[in-house]
Amino acid sequence: MTLATATTTPRSDTNPIRVIVDPLHLDEIPDIMDAMNWHTAAKLMRHWFNQEEAYVMTADIRSGKVSSLSLPPNRYNDDIVKIDWLLSHPMWHAAAINIHNSWVSPKGIDRLKILLKKEGWIRGKTTPTVLGSIIHSARECDTYSQVNKVDVGNKLNRVDGLYGAIGNGTLKIAVVGTAFNRHGRDFFRVEKTGLYLRDSYDFEGDNEPLGIWSKKRNKCLGKLDTVAYLSSPLYFALQGYVPVFNRDFRCWQEVHKNDKKKGGDFIVYSDVQWRNESGWEIPL
Repeated sequence: MTLATATTTPRSDTNPIRVIVDPLHLDEIPDIMDAMNWHTAAKLMRHWFNQEEAYVMTADIRSGKVSSLSLPPNRYNDDIVKIDWLLSHPMWHAAAINIHNSWVSPKGIDRLKILLKKEGWIRGKTTPTVLGSIIHSARECDTYSQVNKVDVGNKLNRVDGLYGAIGNGTLKIAVVGTAFNRHGRDFFRVEKTGLYLRDSYDFEGDNEPLGIWSKKRNKCLGKLDTVAYLSSPLYFALQGYVPVFNRDFRCWQEVHKNDKKKGGDFIVYSDVQWRNESGWEIPL
């Protein structure tokens, strides 16, 4: 798909102005991202363009109601976003500290008990029940050992490489440990905790803006420049800037429906950052 904007002159103007427009092709945006050092964002978008099925994500998959382990390989990616990169950003680093300090909540304990029961634990069981493993991927943690989560980010964040990759996503925490009974009381001994990202890469909502881009200048306008664009769009249009919306990606899918690469939504997982715990015990 080609994006371009043109404005005609008034009928009374008899002096024509010739404007040469260098159109922005939607699948050129990852190249612009790379030029801006938004490398993770560029990889995610290229992955979307390279999908061989023009897939639109369902609400159940987006919300996590569908098991992560039931997703076919073309419905997820877990090797582009690195958790160390994500947590190097202050907003996500703060979220990591928060979830480490607060996951042992009533909801967290209830979730822990549900997961333990799936592994055969019952109250008063005298033989230990092991939960989780450090060899598990984020998708496996999502199913077997994820005990709490926090949503991070919003549409008001600054326009940068993080925003281009993960506008808003969910930071999750998984545990590795053992449930046991001591003197008639049940405990869970925490040995490891693991942090990872789950996000959806899709284009829900036709009119949601996805930035104002220029191939000529290898740039996406920031918040302040976007305000300036809205007050004088012709000025920016003549410099090659065009707005991009979610609907443009759906249109791209329609145009390329007979091509090998059709564009498709997918779930994003990071790798898991494991942390040693001191073996502290949680009453069950």
